Amino acid sequence: MLRESIVEAIESRREIEFGYDGRHRVVQPAALGESRRGKLTLLAYQAAGGSNSGLQRGQPWWLFTLAKMTHVQVGERRFLADPAGYQRNAAPLLAIDAQL
Repeated sequence: MLRESIVEAIESRREIEFGYDGRHRVVQPAALGESRRGKLTLLAYQAAGGSNSGLQRGQPWWLFTLAKMTHVQVGERRFLADPAGYQRNAAPLLAIDAQL
């Protein structure tokens, strides 16, 4: 069910809110697929929220393992343009299930 919600958020360009490593995140989802470690992973542009490693200007792109995401909600807020720096088919994922 989580996978389907994220695919729908990518296709409809809706932000996602969730907890990850004890921090609240708000992201613009860009791609979903399998990581090099074989885990279902989301590539997303973090628009708001915290980060354990420190969200830095110019480095808002993160990989999130779905198994570690908690309290996931697809928001009502939409983004029309691709997030800054996004390149289709360039995600660091072995297999892409969905992408902008």
